[in-house]
Amino acid sequence: MNVAPDGSWLVYTGPGDAPGETQLWVKARDRLEATPLAGTTGAQIPSVSPDGKWIGFIAGGRLWRVPAIGGVATTVADTAQGVAVWLDDGTVAYQDGEWRLRRMPAAGGNSEVVFTPEAGRFAGAMAALPDGRGILFTNCSASCVPTSELWVAEGRSGEVKLLLPD
Repeated sequence: MNVAPDGSWLVYTGPGDAPGETQLWVKARDRLEATPLAGTTGAQIPSVSPDGKWIGFIAGGRLWRVPAIGGVATTVADTAQGVAVWLDDGTVAYQDGEWRLRRMPAAGGNSEVVFTPEAGRFAGAMAALPDGRGILFTNCSASCVPTSELWVAEGRSGEVKLLLPD
């Protein structure tokens, strides 16, 4: 689940049209019912753009974005898994097919590898830091048990630093 920056609506993963299928649902604060968001079949872990106009999600091994008011979903990155977060500088961070942390323009384009974990580990949960300061993320073993580390990829310098080991 994720909430619009102004708090007027939220987006979450819910049931799709077919049994066992998922899709995104949008629930406005002033409405009782949620509305399914077309074109989001198979979506997992939605994220909302800082301006509240877009919803990002991963489905079918790709990173997508769709207008928050509904419309056509477009591919942002061809290889993605896990989770993605929007940053307030117009970029999005996500895990690629090798669990590396990547960053690219939210409208699509060329991506760059921000962090490559050691073998047997992956860049996990992430959060965007305000004012373009970077990305806070975990570096985990297979299930983040027994060890997980907290890292930061600084937005301005591009430096990646370990903040909290184990």
